[in-house]
Amino acid sequence: MMDPEAEVEAVRAALRGLVRLNDRGFAWVDRQLGWSEATASQILRGRIKLQVMHVFQILMLFKVEPEDFFGSLYGKPVEAAGRMMERRREPAEAAQVRPASGTRRSKETTRN
Repeated sequence: MMDPEAEVEAVRAALRGLVRLNDRGFAWVDRQLGWSEATASQILRGRIKLQVMHVFQILMLFKVEPEDFFGSLYGKPVEAAGRMMERRREPAEAAQVRPASGTRRSKETTRN
């Protein structure tokens, strides 16, 4: 049986890898998504609880299809990785993504 915490950490790690793969930093992600300073860092390091909306916003920002992202985590890594790399090569600006409404750091911050 899967461990939900371990699965969430795997998603976080894959999203961190996506940011690095695209030669971007967490501050850039914050600016593009209209998030407060250090939000991406805190989400992707586990200090703020990762929400489904965060995952989809980051995937949209990097033009990665959810099926490719999750496929690379759960069973179809070769095909998914190939499609992700094809999209990465497209010479387009990052998609403008609207920030999630009601996203507040104080409510999402988890205590360690």
